[in-house]
Amino acid sequence: MYVKGRRGLEKWFVFGTRDITSISVHSEINDLDAYTGNLKAAIDSEATGNPEGVVNAAAHVQLGAKQGDFSFSDIEQSHVTDRAFFGFRIKLNKFLNDLLPNDAIPLPNETRIRFQACDQITEFRYLRVNYESMVDWCLQRDLLRCNPKFFGLPRYDCVMIKTEHQPFFACLIYMFCCKVGGTELSLALIHPYNVGIGIRRRQDLDLGLWWVRAKPRSSSEFIFVDSIIRGAALASDPEAVGDYFVMDTIDTDMFLHMRALQGSSGLRFQHQ
Repeated sequence: MYVKGRRGLEKWFVFGTRDITSISVHSEINDLDAYTGNLKAAIDSEATGNPEGVVNAAAHVQLGAKQGDFSFSDIEQSHVTDRAFFGFRIKLNKFLNDLLPNDAIPLPNETRIRFQACDQITEFRYLRVNYESMVDWCLQRDLLRCNPKFFGLPRYDCVMIKTEHQPFFACLIYMFCCKVGGTELSLALIHPYNVGIGIRRRQDLDLGLWWVRAKPRSSSEFIFVDSIIRGAALASDPEAVGDYFVMDTIDTDMFLHMRALQGSSGLRFQHQ
């Protein structure tokens, strides 16, 4: 600022204004440093510490950020407006009755599982995934979150999931543990992005883009968390609601995963 007047007054306004501006900028930087410091501390405590429920640092997947025990009726009531939770308990009963025998896990007393509304499960909001990189086979780690209020904002990370045929992508909705007989199971409710695309756009093939489409949210599914290969980053397609592109440039491992997926699809991508 420059103001005409006496020489001393001019100097005061010039340097005074600079001092005020400097103090303001310095204060904002301090606020940012404090915020990022708290964020880094929270991330570091999860990455290097031992969050509640995480007991084996070498395991492929580990749940953390334990929230407590909740009954099925409480869960369905607290998510009554979310179509992903419609029939949560009934859907989980069916999933376990169908899948456990296939995984050589005996049903309790050889009878079908019938969770009641008053039965409880334990919610978690953090998942640590260890995986071997396709680049050099060294151990890598993803820190994933499924949290309605992570530093004030909802955060639901996406994942790449292993199947008998080819992997698919999904968004985490809810992570939890439950006990069946004497066995504790770690599971996740997911929103699958595996609707058949049909004919893909020529420009997507030319650019090597892998396009996925979300199922209706009411078509949520359960998975065992150990079927998660790694985390994934998806970008929404601005031209179509519910369509996403997989970002294969986040690291070389994901790039190689996508090249393998494209190669097995039978589609002719430009880079092939």
